[in-house]
Amino acid sequence: MSNATKVLQAIAFLNFAINACAGIQLSKALSGTELRCCVIHEPPIVYLDPNTYSNNGINGIITKYLTEMQALLDWQCSEFIPYVEGDGTSFNRFIDMMDNCTQNGAIKDDPACRCEIGIGGWFNSADRDERVDLLPPFVYDGIRVTFHVSNTRRSGSKLFFVTTFDLRSWLCLFAIIILFALAKFLDERFAPIPSADEPNAANSWGRCLHFLRTNWNRLITSIRSTTLRIVLQSDHDIVQNQHGAHNFNLNLIIGIFGLLVVLSYEASMTATLVQETVVSDYQSVEDLKTCRIKPEDVCVPGGSAVLTFWNDAIAYGDCHRESKGKNYFRGSFEETLDAVKNGTCKFGLVLDSTIQEAIHGKYCGQLLSSGEPIYTGGLSMILPKNSNLTKAMRLATLKLRNEASAPSLQQYFQTMSKCAPITGSVLTFEKLQLLFVFAIVACLGCISIKMWQRVWRRPNSPKKELSDISAADSSSMSTEYDAP
Repeated sequence: MSNATKVLQAIAFLNFAINACAGIQLSKALSGTELRCCVIHEPPIVYLDPNTYSNNGINGIITKYLTEMQALLDWQCSEFIPYVEGDGTSFNRFIDMMDNCTQNGAIKDDPACRCEIGIGGWFNSADRDERVDLLPPFVYDGIRVTFHVSNTRRSGSKLFFVTTFDLRSWLCLFAIIILFALAKFLDERFAPIPSADEPNAANSWGRCLHFLRTNWNRLITSIRSTTLRIVLQSDHDIVQNQHGAHNFNLNLIIGIFGLLVVLSYEASMTATLVQETVVSDYQSVEDLKTCRIKPEDVCVPGGSAVLTFWNDAIAYGDCHRESKGKNYFRGSFEETLDAVKNGTCKFGLVLDSTIQEAIHGKYCGQLLSSGEPIYTGGLSMILPKNSNLTKAMRLATLKLRNEASAPSLQQYFQTMSKCAPITGSVLTFEKLQLLFVFAIVACLGCISIKMWQRVWRRPNSPKKELSDISAADSSSMSTEYDAP
């Protein structure tokens, strides 16, 4: 809940305290008043349930608040009328009806004017406040974006063997390999200089090139040896004084470090593959405002504050004006959810309470919602404009809300069973496809190189073969002559 909302709640409660101190008596203030109550179907906020025998069949989050306010003020509903008017949601049409039926703070004596109080949840707005009396909010709801699971992608299906460590971890790992390799390079016992590899060049350039080539080979040998030990492979080092303590200690340190790195990598990669994150094309409300998500791909329920929010806060840019007239509105919240489920539209704007109940009930495992609501506001019941009941009901609402008579949405959904769709633990081809591609490409590359060497390698010339034979004979004779 935002700081502005908390300030408004504090001001409203202060107003209640001032009126209470002024001598306004809430208990039994309406003394047996009976009202014709019209109920707007809006689960889970309020709905008529034929299986509920208490509260005349009213069920939902509003139930406790409504029951306690009736007991506090001593009023009741003479009848409950499900208000359904036209297509779609009936919130805006109900306000139109009550505005047209109100005369001097009361409902006209007209068959078309059936309702004296609206039982439901209306968002407050300047236009509505001018036409009806809205009571203080009894619960806070929001507007969320919903989408089908097929309209998402899952993390861990691409370079999971690279993204297992972040960039800084990889850089630190490479730096440690270089440091260990440098330690081996500086010790000639790990990377000895070949004794037979002496410079023959008489000039300084030749000796310099020989020095650079020799030390470059020693450095590569040190890096290869260190890398093999870190991945827990035998490096077959050519080491002088194999049993030296320095040799043993350094290799032991590298081996322990490599063991910890391998175990950490394995654990992190396993978590990356199993604990997937669902990612949608929708990231923020700016995607809707800038038409990065096309307006025709979004379903908005008509006749409600959601449609008003869409028109006032989202659909005001040039890209939306170009899309006017396209059929991306649906009648009710249920029709919007069905349209998203069936793929008629990719995204839908619905109430937070509605989508939370849907994804944990009827649409379990099929629909998902965005991380945070794009709008949050209070839901209120309504009375005719300037009704003589408004003041008492407003004070009663503030009193009951301060006593937490109506649960928050979070408290309400904590009592509900949660949707737990079955997820497979098998590593599918989609998750491992890039690894397979890498292995196949590397294997084909090695085969190509070998084939190229076999086909295009020039055979030894006869002179070169005779030279090799003469060198072998000379070596043999030298060995025989030197023998004791």
